[in-house]
Amino acid sequence: MSGPDLANWKNKLESFLPASWQQRFSSAGARHKLLNRVNRALLVFDGQLLDLASGRSSPLAPATDPVPAELIAQTAAQLLQSDIPGNSTDKDPPVLLLLLPSSEFLITPFSMPGVSRDNLKSALSLQAYTLLPGYEQTLSLAVNNNTAPAQQADAGHRDAGQPDEHPETALWLPQQRIDALFQAFAEQGLFLAGIMPRVLAAAVANGGNCRISETDASTTVALDYLATDSPADGSIVRWLQIGNQDLQQEVFSQQWQQQIDSASASEALPVTSLHSGKDYQAVLPAVHAHRHYSFIPAGAAAVLAQQTKGKRLLALSAAAGVVLLLAAVPFMLQSLQARLQLAELAELREQASQARADQARVREFEQDWGVFLEYPRQNLPTVLTNLQTAISPGYLTALNIEQGAISLEGDSPDPQSLLELLEQNPLFTEVDFARATNNQRYFIDLRLSTADFAGYQAWYFPDARNR
Repeated sequence: MSGPDLANWKNKLESFLPASWQQRFSSAGARHKLLNRVNRALLVFDGQLLDLASGRSSPLAPATDPVPAELIAQTAAQLLQSDIPGNSTDKDPPVLLLLLPSSEFLITPFSMPGVSRDNLKSALSLQAYTLLPGYEQTLSLAVNNNTAPAQQADAGHRDAGQPDEHPETALWLPQQRIDALFQAFAEQGLFLAGIMPRVLAAAVANGGNCRISETDASTTVALDYLATDSPADGSIVRWLQIGNQDLQQEVFSQQWQQQIDSASASEALPVTSLHSGKDYQAVLPAVHAHRHYSFIPAGAAAVLAQQTKGKRLLALSAAAGVVLLLAAVPFMLQSLQARLQLAELAELREQASQARADQARVREFEQDWGVFLEYPRQNLPTVLTNLQTAISPGYLTALNIEQGAISLEGDSPDPQSLLELLEQNPLFTEVDFARATNNQRYFIDLRLSTADFAGYQAWYFPDARNR
């Protein structure tokens, strides 16, 4: 089967599957599956790389912004010595989530009320040069295109008819940076499944609506986050970010404070302040990657696709087998019924064997004696009585009867009436004048309807008849 034919076959088969199974096989389902496999998180904060699971940290020297991908990967390999394949006693190597400073991401607010959620990411990608003028690098986009929880949550806090106060938020990260990080980790034997802003990881871990205030050596960030039923599906309502050097200027400091006060007035959210790696470790006992705002390296997606290809084909084959089995059930039932009926027929035949043998002996006896017992009876007394009744007051001059054929000769005052009377008698058949009548003289031929000599001859003496 060729490649296009196989793809068409899989697409047709997937269309018959339940919606939950179709979501597993979709690209979004594969993305979520990869992020759900994350079991270790590394955090970059002020020239340090922190393993949130063990609490161990290691300096990233020399500290630069951004930190080179090779330096992060080498430091991660040193922190995770026991988890590198070849040195690990665990069955599976760790699947990593890298939490980077907010300064590495580009943040753009947007509002597209007329665009459907399915087309939101494509529409933003087309407007990348407008939203980020002068930025020539290829960017990867992360946006919550599932729902608009920010607007829904705002609707619960404001009066009916009041317009939306906040647009939605899109995150951008250079594709070159994503690929470089994945390649560097792969060279160290580590699998990097996703990249996410560390401040957003704190918001997801909070489990509800919150404001995360973060300050590191270079940047101050204020993030407002509204959670849905699942914290990993929430939405960024507001992302404010400023350089610490700019805060040294009174004008910028006042503007920043005004924005914070405005946000606090519109929404009363619990605030969590983070100023160090230890603060992050305290609020991130377990890290859950955000399903929509995480950046997945193309290499990680390719590895997952290769690993799950066999499982997917196996699942589709199993589904096809179930469909074929369900289709074959009626035929299987019919085959079973036929076998049962044949078995019952064989049993009945066995039970009736003696009766069939007796029947065969009776038939043999009838065949041997039938030539005598079934010889046609002409019953002459009855024939003569019926002829006398019809012929009277005339008389017969000659009568000949042989094998059911009768010839009459005699005188009658009305030969035609005599012929009609004989025709109406059920004992006779084929009644007709043998010769023309002469005045009252008649010649009539007829046959007995009760004596079938022709049939008897054909049954018992077929060869004699052919001769």
